[in-house]
Amino acid sequence: LNAGQIDQFGGSACLSLPIGDEYTVTLSKKGYVPVSLTFDTRKPVLLPSSELDIELSPGKAPLLVSLQDAATAQELTGDITLTNLNREEKIVYDSQTKIRQGDEYHLSASVVGYMFIDTSIVVPYSDEQLVYNLKLQKIEQMMIMQLKDIYFELNSAEIMESSYEAVNRVVDLMNYNPNLQIELSAHTD
Repeated sequence: LNAGQIDQFGGSACLSLPIGDEYTVTLSKKGYVPVSLTFDTRKPVLLPSSELDIELSPGKAPLLVSLQDAATAQELTGDITLTNLNREEKIVYDSQTKIRQGDEYHLSASVVGYMFIDTSIVVPYSDEQLVYNLKLQKIEQMMIMQLKDIYFELNSAEIMESSYEAVNRVVDLMNYNPNLQIELSAHTD
């Protein structure tokens, strides 16, 4: 096997197989589903040489997310979205969702009457199911919600563009709960 031309982006390999035996070659790469090829040279060989293009499929792990009331552990139903941070891909979660091994995801969950929850997932190189039990806090009168990752321009009341995602989560919370009344307070330098 001459594999000197294979790198992370692909390449080629050359196999020289003696006639009269059966060979199994497994192609694998971390984070991808291995592919096995069997070459049987005990039967008449029609072509002295041939070329195969083989594309490996990304390895994926099943994901199970449950939403629960933080105080009562009661099962909740809501919307769950995932964003693959490596590939800028958005996924709407359902019970059949599988996520790519080795990638990092941002998970957001929203339930009417509850605070949203965000978390990060780094998927291991394994096809074992990932389980996340997320506990959401019920929205109550006079509750205080501390927002993270909201920054202002220097000597300004202007919110930095890098903070838009966090601000948009509050907008989503308000859209999800139209009767919600909030008061915002902040300070700048």
